Amino acid sequence: MSFSEPGKANAGMTLIRNRTSPVGGLRLFRRDAAGGTAVEFALLAAPLFALIAATLEMGIMLATEFTLQNRAQDAGRLIRTGQVTQQSAFVTAFCANAPLLRNCSENLHVYVANQANFSLLKTSLPSSENVGPQTGAFATGAAGQAVGVIVTYDWNFIFPVL
Repeated sequence: MSFSEPGKANAGMTLIRNRTSPVGGLRLFRRDAAGGTAVEFALLAAPLFALIAATLEMGIMLATEFTLQNRAQDAGRLIRTGQVTQQSAFVTAFCANAPLLRNCSENLHVYVANQANFSLLKTSLPSSENVGPQTGAFATGAAGQAVGVIVTYDWNFIFPVL
């Protein structure tokens, strides 16, 4: 910018703005909108992707739970009708139509117990939180006995960071 008006004290002097001064740089930065969208996206991208990943994880977990419940009913019916009497046959029948269960035969834990009636069975069954690889009971019982089946599945998270 040049001031060269006649009769002024600064006639002929050239005024140069210093763009490297902190105050001048901040003023230009505040006025410049180029790249603002990229900065806003960078700030919001991580929470957005975390929310999407958590939603996918929860949906897959719910679908897996639904699959577990249905397969447990079907496989329990095989025990009730006498078609399955061994744990390996039960696990094979269980995992045959369960595509959502990754490593089904390795992550599946089964507890089968029998009693003379359902009131005795209810008191003898362990909590589902206590059924795991060490439990391993598989007693299908005889005709006319009440049979309880507990099936648990070790879930491995798809997005373990969440």
